[in-house]
Amino acid sequence: RNLTNTICSIQKEIEVCYIVIMRLYVLRGENMINIGICDDEQQIVESLREKIEQYAEEYHWDVDFIEFHSGEELLTGQRPIDLLFLDIEMPGMDGIEAGKIFRRSHPDCKIAMVTSMEGRMREAFSLEAFSFVSKPFEQQHIDEVLEEFANRRIGYQKILVYKKRKKFYVEQREIVFIHTFDSYTEFLVGEDIYRSEKSLASLEQELEEKLFVRIDRKHIINLGHLEEYQKGVVSIAGRMIKVARSRRNAFEEKYREYDLRYR
Repeated sequence: RNLTNTICSIQKEIEVCYIVIMRLYVLRGENMINIGICDDEQQIVESLREKIEQYAEEYHWDVDFIEFHSGEELLTGQRPIDLLFLDIEMPGMDGIEAGKIFRRSHPDCKIAMVTSMEGRMREAFSLEAFSFVSKPFEQQHIDEVLEEFANRRIGYQKILVYKKRKKFYVEQREIVFIHTFDSYTEFLVGEDIYRSEKSLASLEQELEEKLFVRIDRKHIINLGHLEEYQKGVVSIAGRMIKVARSRRNAFEEKYREYDLRYR
């Protein structure tokens, strides 16, 4: 009996330790930045990685690297990538061709094109690359690219919502829009509906101001999900919502800023 009690006690301790470890892993994962480097020359990969690590150490980034050595290998990758440094000139499938295919399945990934041939930079505009990196690498230039990436990385903070009286934490970038009713608010997240008792005024203080904008008395929308805006009417998630006349100028200014700096 003593042996049985001891074994049960050990099992419980193991279960508690496992839960603690998994919680730490999840918390670490939420702050992890996955950076991909795609270049056919290992020496280039290591040089770039070293400069990124120097910046990450200085600014306390938690970074995980994923290395690829060809366009074909990039397209077989299964792990999520937040930032991709993609070399343009590679044997076989070059970075432009691989990047176009990669972009279809990774619309949120920020891409920085790497090249020693400035003449090919124009081709990268079709990939919506946010930056370009020239070889050989300079630390200051890499720092500037990473800083720009950080400025564009918005909407990853989580917000508490409810569904069928259960708590959920959703990333703000996943919220399409918020609609207030008399005593509660509804959040459209993907195709799911969540609720909260917070007012729109309160949510405006909590939500990422670069990403969200209030368009009338009843709606806050996520600019990242905006499909179209014409003649004072937004199209979002298949719905047409009129922007209040009193808010139209502020909305249009914020929309231009988002489209220029954060998309």
